[in-house]
Amino acid sequence: LTAVSLQAAIDPKALAAQSELTAYRQRVKALVETDLAPLVDGTDDELYGSSVLRLLEEPSNYLLHGPSGSAKTFHLHHLAFALAAGDRELPFFIDAKRYTGGDFWHLLRQLLATYSPSDPKQLLSAMQLSGYRPVLLIDALNELAESLRADFMKGALAFVLHFDARAIVTAQDPTITLGGLQTTPVLLKLPNKVQKRQIYAYYAEVPPTPEL
Repeated sequence: LTAVSLQAAIDPKALAAQSELTAYRQRVKALVETDLAPLVDGTDDELYGSSVLRLLEEPSNYLLHGPSGSAKTFHLHHLAFALAAGDRELPFFIDAKRYTGGDFWHLLRQLLATYSPSDPKQLLSAMQLSGYRPVLLIDALNELAESLRADFMKGALAFVLHFDARAIVTAQDPTITLGGLQTTPVLLKLPNKVQKRQIYAYYAEVPPTPEL
């Protein structure tokens, strides 16, 4: 037996939507979790690890910025997993540097194919029917060619406005924006020695001893 909502129990369309979203959530969690080091927290009031995730889960748009090596993508992957495990929002992960121009939806279809056999609009309809909000996770916007950035931003902004979505962007440049979309900047500093040691130890499969 599988637990479903009351609406899904009496409406075949709602049941199909819930089943589609459950499969999508499970696939996102499984793929994102692969080779993902555990979240490493900061010390005291340092904005790192779970404190970053708690902030990014607030209902706003954010620009996660910082120098190369500040674990922006690492935190974005953990956020994608947390959203997929929740019951309010679902992530749409976009690797900005893979955009080569043209229709934004073409890129979205390509990237979504890893997580779902459905067309993005079909998946979005299922989300609206089930009461979920989409969250556009745009990674490494600074790596997108500047000549393509305007068209990419128009497509992303149209997605956000049309589907009442949130957007969370990572970039090295804190001045990057998504057109007219207001984003709250969040600065990530480089990880300290303890945090680096724990992440490295996970991938090296060795204990995180001080000698490491």
